[in-house]
Amino acid sequence: MGLTVAALGIKPHTGWAAYVVLAGQPDALEILSRGRIELLPSDGSIPRHMYHDASNLSDAAANQLISRAKLAAKALVDAWLDTLLDDLRSQRAQLRTGAVITSNNAAGDTALSAILRSHPLIHAWEGKLFQDVCVQGCVAKEIPAVRIPEREVWNAASNTMRRRVDAIKKEIDDLRKTVGAPWGSDQKLASAAAAAALGAYDPGSVPRQGPLSARGNIRSVR
Repeated sequence: MGLTVAALGIKPHTGWAAYVVLAGQPDALEILSRGRIELLPSDGSIPRHMYHDASNLSDAAANQLISRAKLAAKALVDAWLDTLLDDLRSQRAQLRTGAVITSNNAAGDTALSAILRSHPLIHAWEGKLFQDVCVQGCVAKEIPAVRIPEREVWNAASNTMRRRVDAIKKEIDDLRKTVGAPWGSDQKLASAAAAAALGAYDPGSVPRQGPLSARGNIRSVR
């Protein structure tokens, strides 16, 4: 008997993320795992709002702080993924694809000094740091991961699952009956992201790590 194909959805926040792992088919989705990922050390050695703190430091100290934050978050994602993959193997499931929800427009190679002079950029890049480490952690484990803007996640799930948005929202909302609380907006968004990745998964295709658009090749179900 082969392994069950599973997909991961992650909804990052500052210093932590909600995640859900889904398997199954449209109208028969199953949660294999869900929970919280800690993305910063619990000892407070890295400030939660590191870009804000870095704005009060010299250029050299600011660069060092952001580098430390990225390395710490990467190590935590790596350790968490190892544990998750072991758990899924015990369920005879294999994580083959994933999606990380994004919520800002931070992009490109903006210099740190420029970021730290702009309060909106500070907020944007704090979010981007945690989004990036989640994507990079997946790719390092050979799990193709796409980015989905939060505003597009339900349409993306609708497109790849070939179901109406209201139908997939209801199915994901109803998953609470099998897993219980917490089952709030973070868990539902992470599930929608996982559903979008699961619906787009093609074992014969070349993995992609770029953004998954809600306006992709699969026609929307209206």
